[in-house]
Amino acid sequence: MRKDIHGPVKKKILVSKRGIGFKPKRKGEKRRKTVRGNEITADMTVVNVKVVKYGESALFKKSKD
Repeated sequence: MRKDIHGPVKKKILVSKRGIGFKPKRKGEKRRKTVRGNEITADMTVVNVKVVKYGESALFKKSKD
């Protein structure tokens, strides 16, 4: 997921610098990569998240079994 692509779409972009989704092997290398936009949708299978700040509502509710 890249923050510079808006919405839940997949796009093929030309990336050249080291950043999200690309690690060049040689100096000046460019590659066309398929990346996803910055919006989380139901068709995603895994989202790795780090909680930086907690809000007022609970993230997880404990079930009463």
